[in-house]
Amino acid sequence: MKKETLTIQTATNTTDAEGYIIQTWANAVDLKGVLLPYGQQLALKEYGYDAPVKYRAFNMRKISEFLQVGNKILAKGQELYIVYIADYGKVQDILLDTEMVGGKSG
Repeated sequence: MKKETLTIQTATNTTDAEGYIIQTWANAVDLKGVLLPYGQQLALKEYGYDAPVKYRAFNMRKISEFLQVGNKILAKGQELYIVYIADYGKVQDILLDTEMVGGKSG
């Protein structure tokens, strides 16, 4: 499996003149990891996580305070929301989806 750059993005919320919230995303940190296709049934079986999941990523080295549910990962030209994180110390198994529906950290 080839490691690739996984760019974590964080959101900043501001309010415009009419009071509407404007959310902007900015790159926070780059990690090296492996991105693989994954599905909801496997997420349910392995983690008890019952929500849409399209990918899983493994972060094997650098632990980042930006690695949080709700942030995004940019990988292979896609924006993917972090919906679940299983932390095993030196390795994090990160479940990702194209939409942010729920999410929890385990």
